[in-house]
Amino acid sequence: MADDRLLMDQSLPGYFESQGRYKLAKNQGYSLWLRFIAGTGINVDVAYFLIWFVAAVLVAVAIWRLFHKRWLSLFAYMYVLWNPLAFDNWIGIRVYRNSLFAPAMFILLALLMLLLAAPLEKMHIARGIRLKHDILRSAAGVAGLIVLGLWFAFVHDLKEDSVWLVPMFLVVIMLKLAITLKNGVKSVSAGVLAVALCLVPAGSAWLGIAGIKHVNKTHFGVSMLNTRTEGAFAGFMQRVYQIRSADQTPVIWTPKNSIDQAFAASPTLRSVNGLQHYVEHSGFAAPDITEHPLKGEFLSWQMIDAIDATIGWHDERRIQSFFSKVNADLDNAFQSGTLRRTAKISLSSSLVPRTLPEIFSLIGPTLRYYGSYFSLNQYRLAVKHNDTKPEHENANFIGLNQLNIDPHNPNPHYFSWFSFEHAQRCAQRLLTIYRCINFGLALAALIAIARLALQLRRRMHAHVLPVILALCLWIYGLAYSFVVAWYVEYLAADADQWAARVHFFNTVGLVQPMIVVGLLLAVGSLKLHRE
Repeated sequence: MADDRLLMDQSLPGYFESQGRYKLAKNQGYSLWLRFIAGTGINVDVAYFLIWFVAAVLVAVAIWRLFHKRWLSLFAYMYVLWNPLAFDNWIGIRVYRNSLFAPAMFILLALLMLLLAAPLEKMHIARGIRLKHDILRSAAGVAGLIVLGLWFAFVHDLKEDSVWLVPMFLVVIMLKLAITLKNGVKSVSAGVLAVALCLVPAGSAWLGIAGIKHVNKTHFGVSMLNTRTEGAFAGFMQRVYQIRSADQTPVIWTPKNSIDQAFAASPTLRSVNGLQHYVEHSGFAAPDITEHPLKGEFLSWQMIDAIDATIGWHDERRIQSFFSKVNADLDNAFQSGTLRRTAKISLSSSLVPRTLPEIFSLIGPTLRYYGSYFSLNQYRLAVKHNDTKPEHENANFIGLNQLNIDPHNPNPHYFSWFSFEHAQRCAQRLLTIYRCINFGLALAALIAIARLALQLRRRMHAHVLPVILALCLWIYGLAYSFVVAWYVEYLAADADQWAARVHFFNTVGLVQPMIVVGLLLAVGSLKLHRE
């Protein structure tokens, strides 16, 4: 698939000398993971096992630090390590960034829990900085805070819409800061140190993201994570979405009428010979846009191809400058009334505006999609090996070598008694087990919520924070599921079942860890209450 190839190309030697039009079309976080695999010489399957193992260990340690219950910590370890998502056909075994979402999110949430569990207030400054607690009394403790920020930067760079994680990250840091100050500090200097340590993850996250942008600035001339959903080009797309058109729908974000209005309002666009003709008669729109209207965000890919076919998409700075002028044209047209802005509601500038009925129509699908994270009814077992057909050999050779897979034996059998079919049967049984476990965890969570309501009614505030955090995680994940439902409708306009699968593919790796961690927090709160 095109996305798979694009992400693989970003990890190959020579990428930073690339002149291709798609070189910054997607974030490069996953290419960092592929470069790590290639650089270490670790087989890709082993690398994925190791990151799931690290995720399981960190979640278990975090649960232990919060609740000090060995059985719950062990359960968390086993639950994460054997999570069926690791074996899903699209989300688990496929070498694509979505297969990294779940373990990466488990690690991020575990590190945030460890931050909340660290008693930063138990420190003071004497003869220099002395860290008195086990976690923070050495450089390793501070390094842990730095790692949290850098890991967030990595997760943020995995996907173009990762900005949704920023509020959660900052809220946890602010919550930790509030808890630290509330618990009291021994001196002003200790308070200053505690506040500074609370802010270390935010600082290292900023430096990590800034570092990635600096690399792109050095090699490609622009300080961005990608140039398709950021910067002036993204601004152009957002303005086209806002042009009033009776033909705009949740499936057709940029109808011909909107595109025609944009070109009519922008002398800069019209100055490029053949640009509008390419947009409306080539690529995804061929042979004519009236027969094949551009669905969803496809105008962005169509415009990249059109620019490359006319003036060339080589110099990223030049492209940004070009679209800055286009945006100025469109802004002037909106201001003068030449262009009329849509009266629909915009949840995000990067999404198509919708009417209220169109927004309300997403509630039902969103709840169904959210339920699939518990039932895993969109789970699909792996159905194939690495391709070994001769016609695909050359295409696969470079990629297999990059992943430390022997191109001549891409599907090795390490154990003669355990075949691919055996693995499928084990994964299917594991799926059944997890569905039962999820049902039990959901019941426990309901009990925890009921107990929380009772405690608040009696003004008993002890041990309520874990349940409140769990509720926040569930609601936050639900909100993201709603946003993705807003987005994916165009990808599956003709089949509701396909829509559910596409939504599952795009969200489960990010949202299910939030749900699972929330369930663990709720169960842990029950044990605290009993004590």
